Amino acid sequence: MALDLLCERGFVGYITPSSWFRSDAGSLLRKTLLAKHRVWKVIDFGKHQVFPDVTTYTSITVIQKRGVAKSIPAEIWDGERLLEVGQVVLDRSNPSAKWWVAKNQLVADRMKDLMKRETMLGDIADIHVGIQTLADSVFIVPMDKADELSWEHWILKDIVKASVMKDGKDPVKRVVIFPYDDSGALLPEDTIAKNAPRVYQWLLTHKERLLNRDKSKIATAKWYAFGRNVSILSGFGEKILTSGMNKKPNFQRCMNSKATFYSGYCIKPKSHISIDALLPLLNSSDMDFFIQHTSRPYQGGWMSYAKSFIENYPVQ
Repeated sequence: MALDLLCERGFVGYITPSSWFRSDAGSLLRKTLLAKHRVWKVIDFGKHQVFPDVTTYTSITVIQKRGVAKSIPAEIWDGERLLEVGQVVLDRSNPSAKWWVAKNQLVADRMKDLMKRETMLGDIADIHVGIQTLADSVFIVPMDKADELSWEHWILKDIVKASVMKDGKDPVKRVVIFPYDDSGALLPEDTIAKNAPRVYQWLLTHKERLLNRDKSKIATAKWYAFGRNVSILSGFGEKILTSGMNKKPNFQRCMNSKATFYSGYCIKPKSHISIDALLPLLNSSDMDFFIQHTSRPYQGGWMSYAKSFIENYPVQ
C-alpha cells in the first residue's frame, strides 16, 4: 500500500522483524521487491534487542518505488556501533533466492565458493521434524516412571530428545505412548482400552487437556492422538539428529535405531551416501559459516538449524 501511494521515485522505510530476509514465508515479498522495486538500503540489528522488554530481531529496510539494483548497501549494528558494512547481492536471475544476507567481501567470496557446489543437503538426504504431541508430559515419560505406573509395554516406543543428546544418546531413557499401528494408522480407542488399560486410564485422566491442544482444534474422536500428524513413522530407523537451535553444528548419529525422536530434526541419507560419510560434512566449519550467514539468529549466539535452513547447505 505504501509503495502504491508513492510517487515514481519516492522512498518508503519500514522497521520490521528481520526474519523475512531468510524465511520461506518471505520469499514472495523478496521476489516482488526484486522484480518491481529497488531495495535501497538495509540496516540489520542482528542479535541486538532494539526494543525494551520485547524479544524481536529487528531490521530497517528502505525501498524506492522504481528502479532495480543488483546490490544494496547493508549495515549490521550491535545497537551502538557499526559492526559490518557490505553488500546484499541480489541475483535477479533467481529472484526467489532463499535469503538476503549482508556480506563483506571476505564473506561474499567464501559464500560464492560454497555455492559453486551443486549438491544441497536436501538433494541427498530426507529431513524430518520430530513427533509433535503438543502434550509431551502426557505422552513422553522416563522409562522408570512408565514402570512405576505399570504401563503396558506393547504400546510404548523408545524415544530420544534430540536437543539434549550427547554422544548419540539421550541422558534419560524415555518412552512415548504410541497409539498407532505399524502402518502409522491411529489405533481404535477400544483397542487401547482393552489391551492397554493402564495406559488408557492415564490418557483418560488427561483427556480434557488433550482436547484443548492446538486451541481446541483437536478432533474429539482423535483426542488420544498426537497433536500433529507429522513424522509418525519417519523418526524410526538409522538417522542423524540435531537440535532445532545450536551455537555450533551439533549433528549426532542416533545410537538407538529403534527409537523415534522429538525436539529437533533427523537427517536420513539416501542410498548413495552413508551416515559415516555425511556426519563430518554436517559438523564442518563450512556448515557453521553457512548457518551463521543464512539462518535466523537468536540471543546468546544461538542459530536456527531448522529444516528450511539446513536443507539448502551445499554439501558437495
